[in-house]
Amino acid sequence: MDTAAQLGSDPGVLDALTGGLTERQATRLANAVRLMFEREPDRVERLLLALPKGIDWVASLRDSSTGYEINELCQYTLEAGRVIRVQSLRRSLLRPATHPRVSPRQSAVACLVAGDRAGNLNLQVLHLQDGTVRTVAQKVSEAFDWTPDGRSLVFLAPLGGEGEKLQSLHRIEVLDENGETTSSSQPQTPATALVLNRPALQVLSDGRVVFASLPVTLPATEPNAEFVPRLFLADGIRVKPVPTAPGDLPTNLGWFVASPDGRHVAVVESETDAVAVVELATGATRILSPAHPGWQCRTLPSWRSSEELSYAALTDQVPSLLLWRIDDGTRRLSTDWTAESTAAWLEYQKDEVSSPPAKQP
Repeated sequence: MDTAAQLGSDPGVLDALTGGLTERQATRLANAVRLMFEREPDRVERLLLALPKGIDWVASLRDSSTGYEINELCQYTLEAGRVIRVQSLRRSLLRPATHPRVSPRQSAVACLVAGDRAGNLNLQVLHLQDGTVRTVAQKVSEAFDWTPDGRSLVFLAPLGGEGEKLQSLHRIEVLDENGETTSSSQPQTPATALVLNRPALQVLSDGRVVFASLPVTLPATEPNAEFVPRLFLADGIRVKPVPTAPGDLPTNLGWFVASPDGRHVAVVESETDAVAVVELATGATRILSPAHPGWQCRTLPSWRSSEELSYAALTDQVPSLLLWRIDDGTRRLSTDWTAESTAAWLEYQKDEVSSPPAKQP
C-alpha cells in the first residue's frame, strides 16, 4: 500500500501491482490489509484513500459484517434427516481443503491442499475417527479417486511444475485392512499421460482406472502430426486404449463420469455442449446431444443407475434436463420447469457467433 500510494493516483497503478497475484496471494494480501487496519486504522485509511477506488476498500474494512474468510471442512452427523452433530475436520485461513472425497469403505476423507507459494497441490488423507492427517503425495493434479475397497488412492501428478501437460499416473495404499493409516509406502506408477486441458481420471467398480490422454509415443517422430485425445484403461501396470472410432469422441475429454457398473462413461465437452456415452469394452459411442454453435455446457451428467443417465442439453433452444435409458431412448424431464431454473446449466457465448440461434417453433 505504501508503494502504491507513492506512485500516485493513476488508475492503472493498483492493477499493475496486484494483477499478477495468484488467488492464494490475493487472499494473503486481503487478510494482511485487514490485519493492518485492525492495528493501525488511521494510517491504513490514509494510504487507501490515496489509491484509485481506495474509498471502496475503506468502506469494506469499516463494514462490521465483513471479516476474515475461514475455509472449513466439516463432517455432519444426521439422525432422522436432522443434523445432530457438526465436527470440524480442517480449518484454515490461507490453505483451504478442496475436492474432498470420502472413502467408499473406510472412515477417511481425501482432499487437496495448497502445498507451497507456487500453487502446487498436496494430496492429504484425514482419518475421521482419530483426526490424524497424512500427506500422501506432493505436487499432484486435481485428478484423484479412491479404489473400490476404500484403502488406496489413484492420482495424476505433473512430471514438471504446475500446469505441466505430461503427467504420471500413481496408485498408493493409504489405509490397511482395519482402516488404520498405513506407514509411508511407495506409489505404483503404471502409466504416463499427456493431457490437453484438465487432468481427469476415475476408478471403476472393478478397480480399473479410466483416464484421458493424447495417444503420443515419446520421443515423437512426427512433430507436426495431429493427435486426438482418447480414453485409456489402466489395469495394474497394463494400459490399453478404449477402442473408439476416430472422430466419435468429443475433442475435449476433461470431464467424464463412469456408470456405477463401470461399463459406460458419459462425456461432456465444456467448450461446447456435446454429450456422449461410450461403452468401454467395445468403444461404441452414442452422441446424446450434438454440439450447438455458441453453447457451452456447465454441468456434469449424472448416472441415476447403471442403466439411466440424466444430463443437460439444448431442446427447442432452451437448456433442459433429459433422461437417457440404455434400452429406452431419451425423454425430457424438465418440460414444465421455468426457464430460470435451468438457465445456468448451459451458457451461450455471444462473442463466438454473430447472433443467437432462432428458437424453434
